[in-house]
Amino acid sequence: MSTGGIRKERLSDETSAPPDLTSSFPQVGTLAYPTSFGHGSQRAGTIYWVRCLYRKDFLRPAHSIMRTRVISAMLLSLLITGGCVRRDGRNADCKWPPENLIRSADSRHLSADAEFAEDLAIRYADSHYGLRSTNYVSGDAYATARDGCMEKLFKQIANEHGVSVALLSGSLGRNRAVIDLAVNLPTLLLYCFAVTGIARFLWHKYPYEEHGWIPAAPMAVFLSFVIAAAIMMFGDVWSGAVESLRIGNGHMSYRLQRLWWLRHRPELFTGAVIVFWLAVVATAVRSQSNTPAAANHAPH
Repeated sequence: MSTGGIRKERLSDETSAPPDLTSSFPQVGTLAYPTSFGHGSQRAGTIYWVRCLYRKDFLRPAHSIMRTRVISAMLLSLLITGGCVRRDGRNADCKWPPENLIRSADSRHLSADAEFAEDLAIRYADSHYGLRSTNYVSGDAYATARDGCMEKLFKQIANEHGVSVALLSGSLGRNRAVIDLAVNLPTLLLYCFAVTGIARFLWHKYPYEEHGWIPAAPMAVFLSFVIAAAIMMFGDVWSGAVESLRIGNGHMSYRLQRLWWLRHRPELFTGAVIVFWLAVVATAVRSQSNTPAAANHAPH
C-alpha cells in the first residue's frame, strides 16, 4: 500500500465517530454501568453518572423543587422573624429605654413594647435572682422579682403612650400573624414534602395493581400516626428555637406556652394524620390513572 493510502486510512480512523462506551455496559433495568476500569474508564464513569442524574427514577424534578422551597422557606422564616423584634436597649437592670415616637402607638406597637418589656423582666430576674446568680433564693423569689419588674415597666410604657396598663397587658402575645406564619410555614412545607415521598414509596413497595389496598392500608394507618408524632416533635423544637433566636434570649420560660404550634397541638396532630391519608389515596389514584395510559402506549 502506498504512503498516501496509509495516511488517508489513519485520517479516516481519527475523524470517525468515537466508540459507544455505554454499549459494553451490562444492563440493570434501564441503566447501564461500567464493570471495568481500563482504558477510557474515566469517560465511561462520567457518562454513567450523567445517565444516573437524568434518569427519571433517580432525579424527580417535583421533589427537587419542593425541597428547594422548603429550604428557602426555612431561611426566609429566620430572616423575617429575626427582623421582627426590638434589639436596641436590651439590659438586665429593669430599665425601659427611651423611644422616639413619630406617631401614636397602635395595637401592633403596644404588643411589641409589651413583649420587649416582658423579655427585659426575664433578663432582670435571670441576672439577679436566677439559678446561676449569686442572689438565688427560690423559684418564688425569682417569679416575684420578674413580675415586679414587668409591672414597673408596663406602668412606664402605659404612661408614655397614654393607655391603660390593662390594655397594654392584654396586647401581650397578640398581633403575631406574620411572625407565626413565618415560623410555622417551613414545618408545614417539610411535612407535605415528607408525606408525598413516603406515599410514593409505600405504593412502590406495595403496588396497587398487584396487592390491592390490603397491604398498604394498614401500613399507611401506622405510618400516619408515626409521622404525625414526629412532625409534632419537630415543630415544637423548631418553633421554640426560632422564637428564641428572634427575641435573642435562650431562656424562653413560660413564653413557650404562647407559641402558636404548642397551642394547637391536637388540631395539628389530627390534621397531619388526615393529610397523610389523603396523600396516600391521591397517590394511589394518580398511579392507577397513569397505569392504563402507560399500557396503551406500550409496544404490542
